[in-house]
Amino acid sequence: MAISVSGILPAGGPLAGGQTVTISGGDFVATPTVTFGGDAATSVTWVSATEITCVTPLHIAGAVDVVVTNPDLSFDTLVSGYLYAEAPTVTSAAPDNGALAGGQTVVLTGTGFLTGATATFGGTSATGVVVDSASQITCVTPLGLAGAVDVVVTNTDTQTGTAVAGFTYNPLPTVTVVAPDNGTMAGGTAATVTGTGFLTGATVTFGGTSATGVTVVGPTSITCVTPAHTSGAVDVVVTNTDTQAGTRVSGFLFNPVVTSLSPNDSMPAGGVSTTITGTGFVATPTVTFGATPATSVVRVSSTSLTCVIPAGTGVVSVTVTNPDTGVGVLTSGFTYISVDGAIEPVEIPLQIGEGGAGICRSSPGLGDMLNKIAECIQYIQASATEANFVAFKSAMSELIPPTYTARRRYRTAYPASTASIQVPKRVGEGGVGLSRSQTSANSVGLKDVIDRAAQILTSIKAASQLADYAAFVVAMAAMPDLLKADDSRV
Repeated sequence: MAISVSGILPAGGPLAGGQTVTISGGDFVATPTVTFGGDAATSVTWVSATEITCVTPLHIAGAVDVVVTNPDLSFDTLVSGYLYAEAPTVTSAAPDNGALAGGQTVVLTGTGFLTGATATFGGTSATGVVVDSASQITCVTPLGLAGAVDVVVTNTDTQTGTAVAGFTYNPLPTVTVVAPDNGTMAGGTAATVTGTGFLTGATVTFGGTSATGVTVVGPTSITCVTPAHTSGAVDVVVTNTDTQAGTRVSGFLFNPVVTSLSPNDSMPAGGVSTTITGTGFVATPTVTFGATPATSVVRVSSTSLTCVIPAGTGVVSVTVTNPDTGVGVLTSGFTYISVDGAIEPVEIPLQIGEGGAGICRSSPGLGDMLNKIAECIQYIQASATEANFVAFKSAMSELIPPTYTARRRYRTAYPASTASIQVPKRVGEGGVGLSRSQTSANSVGLKDVIDRAAQILTSIKAASQLADYAAFVVAMAAMPDLLKADDSRV
């Protein structure tokens, strides 16, 4: 039978030679010779009639014929059976970094890549390796440890090309601090996120909602602006471009918002109910006026609370604190009405006061009546009890009914600023010259007027409610100047 050469493995190798190859065929006999492109191989070993091993010689690049010759000079040629090639090079990996878990698709660029080449990252084989061309390979990164690793391409001829530290396995990012760690539900709070392993292009979420204005200052710092969110504590998550994420559990607190109170003022004694309006109120909140806790706090809804106002003074901020420590503050949101010095006894001119024109000295005059009212008001103030001005206005209308007549009448002229005080224009109830005991079917003595005023003010004190008490004080102070006498003897 004639000698034959059918194949060689590997089918290519370095220009420098030195590669051990196996030649297959038939009718090989002992002590054959082998040449590659006319150059003799070394270490030729006859294994069997169908197999020979040898070491390739030095040669220039290109495909060469492989010739096997038996001692009897019979031979056979495998045309272009072996390829001398330069070693591959790896110049870049894109992207050049990825997650520890692997799974990142990477494109390797270089030269001399042969079909069937393999790739490793830090010594671990990549998967899905496809030789797109002699200058490009696509593959998927394996699992790795944090840090830079070599990327190695190995051709089928066993030649390799290496990109030293060509790929970096990124550590997981961490989020350690968010400052400030709380802000309004409306968003817009400028925050700095501190941690480790932040990559350019990272994103930030607060409770699953993306922050805006994200800037990666460096691997340990990110600045951003909080989004709008419902009230409560939320996780802050930084996600790198390699999809790895770091989380600060409950890292930011969205505070409730307090927008208004109704009523938003009271007497210093407190003790009345107010409705607080806002957003983000949750079950069992607390409320303080200044530093003093309110009582009977009831959450009506996420936008409404009711509570009983505590005692206090001055203008104070109102704070709603949710159980998750979220705090909403309405700065200077409540006023304790101060009437100090505003309700001194009203000084009535003599012509109108006790003993005035035509009024019997044994009968109290209008001055006594007004001073008694002021005295009652001072009593209410001293008792630190609130007065219901709405009820007082109504009672004042009953105090001097317009149906009563008198021989001498005093008249009042109220400007627009005091028009809300509905006092009848006839002020001479009981008539001029009536004694303390004098009454008739259509008239009441001034003593009765005073007693009625005291009774009304006592009822107001018991009501413990407030509605524009300050306006009444101002009107009372102006009343003497507004009283005009039309008696010719005054």
